[in-house]
Amino acid sequence: MAEAYSMSLLGVSIADWRNIVLIVVACVGLPLAFWRSWVAHRQVGLTHRQVELTHEQVGLTQKQVGLAEAGQNADRYQKGAAMLGDDRLSVREAGIFALSAMAKRDPDNYYRVVQNLFCSFIRDRSREQMEAFAKQPKEPEDNGDESPPPAIAPDVQTALTTFSDLRTEFSAKFDGGTRYDLREAGLQEADLWGAQLQRADLQGAQ
Repeated sequence: MAEAYSMSLLGVSIADWRNIVLIVVACVGLPLAFWRSWVAHRQVGLTHRQVELTHEQVGLTQKQVGLAEAGQNADRYQKGAAMLGDDRLSVREAGIFALSAMAKRDPDNYYRVVQNLFCSFIRDRSREQMEAFAKQPKEPEDNGDESPPPAIAPDVQTALTTFSDLRTEFSAKFDGGTRYDLREAGLQEADLWGAQLQRADLQGAQ
């Protein structure tokens, strides 16, 4: 009887019971496997989204940094330009050096702007010097000639030299077809050795 029991349980053979158990396990395990696969896929999707959000945050941060830097550069430019109108020579020359540094730091946005400003400064300051000299009483020299014109103002020479140095470094890439305006500038006593004045408009310059 034990043998019969071993071969059959409730009228179902042991082999059939084993199959039934395997089917039950499969019915329970298969949804569990699908669920675990879905959870893993969901986690991968969340990870990808987190990576995308991180990239977006990095992009926003870089944009904010760029905007802040642009604002700082605009402020530096305004301060440097204002320094050119100061009564003190040392401040005007400091403004020239500050603007030159700006042009080197951000040539895409400030190289031509700074160069044009230097040209304007050279024209205006040298003309002022020439006009002041013209108003002075003329005393003939011992040989009968009039007094020679004064040496170029130091800040004008500094601006001219800086203008030339910037062109030496950046002209090929950033000048393009720009024709810088130095018309009627007073350059008689300027040190023009090695000056990069090609394509500059020197009409009426003295």
